[in-house]
Amino acid sequence: MATEYKCTVCDATFAAPRWNGCCDDKTLKHKVESVRYFSRFKAFTCFPIQERKGIDVTTGEKFMVPGVAASFGPQGQYTTDDPEIQAWMSSRGGGALISKDQYEDIHAPGLRQERMQSQLVETADALAKAKEALASLRAKIDTPEDPNVGTEKPSKRGK
Repeated sequence: MATEYKCTVCDATFAAPRWNGCCDDKTLKHKVESVRYFSRFKAFTCFPIQERKGIDVTTGEKFMVPGVAASFGPQGQYTTDDPEIQAWMSSRGGGALISKDQYEDIHAPGLRQERMQSQLVETADALAKAKEALASLRAKIDTPEDPNVGTEKPSKRGK
């Protein structure tokens, strides 16, 4: 089954290869939610949309549709809202594309560890607050944790 996309401009739902047709205009390309891609290489460039040549069947004239280059820039990141480019990146992005965690490990060592440490501190704080709330509730009840403790009658077996 083909991946379905939802246009952020006209709210139309469409699938590949129907990239055009935004607002019922066949010359306008749909736009979708932006996706950021990461490359293991800085200043990486790929060509997700190749140049296309054709002949207009009504006039017989030759035409060319220019290709599109995706340049990841000096930071090794590329963001696009073009569904055709996203489809290409997802299926044929090649070995140059990596996950955000891999990107941070390569290009910003320590950043991922700092983020995880921060999350750990937040979790510890939340646990401490939950323990305080539990202790407060137990103090309000003012009963032992187990109400049956200390109420056992002595056994008559020994007599």
